[in-house]
Amino acid sequence: MAIDDVLIEQVLVNLLDNAIKYTPPESPIRIIATATDRSVTVEVADRGPGLPRGEEDKVFEKFYRGRPDGGRGAGLGLAICQGIVRRTAGASGRRTCRRAASRSSSRCR
Repeated sequence: MAIDDVLIEQVLVNLLDNAIKYTPPESPIRIIATATDRSVTVEVADRGPGLPRGEEDKVFEKFYRGRPDGGRGAGLGLAICQGIVRRTAGASGRRTCRRAASRSSSRCR
């Protein structure tokens, strides 16, 4: 399976930028990558405030911002991630990005 390395780099930049934006200064940001013969999963986990339960998938909608009152950005970074990941899925369409509410992490597969 071939991937577009420029687009995958953009996904990683957007995930990391989002983690940096919402993580308290000097808090760790964890990056975990796992691979099987069929997929690669990348998870970026931080110690930010997280999201209210039920809001997890909304962060991947265009212009959605978890904290609209502060910070920079237009709410497009994670929507772009989702679009890129889905585009690279080919016919299977099974690749996706998810946001966990219980902890502040984003996972793309």
